Amino acid sequence: APDGRSRDFFAFMAGEERRHEKVFAGMLERAGGLDLPVGSDDREYLAYLQTSLDSHMFFAAGPQPGQDPYQTAMSFEKDSIVYFMGMLDLVPASERPLVQRCIDEAKAHMVLIRKKQQEAAAS
Repeated sequence: APDGRSRDFFAFMAGEERRHEKVFAGMLERAGGLDLPVGSDDREYLAYLQTSLDSHMFFAAGPQPGQDPYQTAMSFEKDSIVYFMGMLDLVPASERPLVQRCIDEAKAHMVLIRKKQQEAAAS
């Protein structure tokens, strides 16, 4: 991050992502596994999940030197929304509100990132 205020912001965002990780870990523990959509087999859906993870911006490349950290964060949130939307089909109905909450939070993060990006550009 280019300055201390930006580093503080990204530390906050990292905490948000750790919280999402805990939500999904708890969900998997409660569910005991994944519910596959009707007509899907284990291999097909596991391949989808692996492809989704492999192509997620964070895991595929991560931030590149000289890249705008706010744009990197925005891409991360967009990829996360796509991944979470795919998860809606895999988790039991009782867990879907938690996944939806993560989607809603990622959308709110995008707005917050844009605001911080504009503030950084103005200073």
